[in-house]
Amino acid sequence: MEIYRYRTSLLNASIKKLLFTTRIMKQMKINQAINYCSVLNKSFAKNLLKDLKNIKSNLVNIRKLEESAVNNLILQNIIIEKKEKFYGLRYHAKGRGFKSVKQACTLNIFFQTSKIFKEQLNEKIKS
Repeated sequence: MEIYRYRTSLLNASIKKLLFTTRIMKQMKINQAINYCSVLNKSFAKNLLKDLKNIKSNLVNIRKLEESAVNNLILQNIIIEKKEKFYGLRYHAKGRGFKSVKQACTLNIFFQTSKIFKEQLNEKIKS
């Protein structure tokens, strides 16, 4: 009978711990859960506090690694594209006698649209 009570009390304690952890993880953020567990003086709350701190540090490390990897790739691609576009446009603009890249871009768009318009007009005249 003593063994049975001991086992059921252990089972109840583990169920309470499980419910407690799931409730905390569902309702609160990890930081709030850490703060909440640090107030409690129960042994399972102390163990949970250690687990939560480990989870938080692992999540933070993983998030930092993912963000830095993604940001590095994105930044490298953006920087390469912008350099290629800017230096290409600047070289093109200076070679054509434009004052700036902005002027070259706006005039380039104007010239392209007028060129297309002239071609369409010539095709209509021919037909």
